[in-house]
Amino acid sequence: MGATMALDTLRRSPWAGMIKGLVLVSPVLAWEDVLRANARRQRYPQFLGSLVTLLLASKGFSQLVGLNTPLDIRNSDRARIESPLNTPTLILHNRNDWSVPFKTSSRFATTHKGMVELIGFDCTGHTQEWNSDPVGWDLAVRRWYENLFPTGRERATAESQGI
Repeated sequence: MGATMALDTLRRSPWAGMIKGLVLVSPVLAWEDVLRANARRQRYPQFLGSLVTLLLASKGFSQLVGLNTPLDIRNSDRARIESPLNTPTLILHNRNDWSVPFKTSSRFATTHKGMVELIGFDCTGHTQEWNSDPVGWDLAVRRWYENLFPTGRERATAESQGI
């Protein structure tokens, strides 16, 4: 959910320019992909994830489940993935993530080539990247951060501002 909020903030907030970079771990970039993956994991047909997406976009169903307004997940997912991205982004994601598909992160990185760096990990489960390789995870983040703020002066300024 953090990736969804961070990327939506980049698209909508007047303060988006203050964000110098994003580090996303096992990011949810497309909720429909997540719903389909989790349906499959529970041994339900994958199409149920898409069906839920369609139902949540309808006024009647969304009211039935207590939502004030319908959720247009497909358009939100599409906008999140396809909108221009001008903020350097590092994605750390497990290739075997059963909950949040790695393929969505790969598609996002391809769509935003040159702006997104994707580091794949080989572990089991969801959000286990650091647990499986803490040294590799730390080195990837440190290297990305040092590229984002290449001089000692830039780094000191960023760190003094809490970045």
